[in-house]
Amino acid sequence: MFVEHANESLYQTNCTEAKAEILNYIIGYYSQARPHQHNGGRSPNVAEENYWNDHYSVTKITWPLQISLAYVILLSGVGVVMILWAGI
Repeated sequence: MFVEHANESLYQTNCTEAKAEILNYIIGYYSQARPHQHNGGRSPNVAEENYWNDHYSVTKITWPLQISLAYVILLSGVGVVMILWAGI
């Protein structure tokens, strides 16, 4: 894994560049692009994209309900502010 990557590009530089290369490997390939068994052999990026594509239709249906609930909460918040303001 990383040893193979490190052998491809040997560095004879300072420790900061080596740390940056290791971080780029972990963030760029190991965590994002490498297939994971937990995701059914898919990379995390592909698994997340599939998740959002599969669940978009559900969020599209509930969107007006979420707006209505937010509006009710907003109005109840305004009502509380008005009651507090009227009590002063």
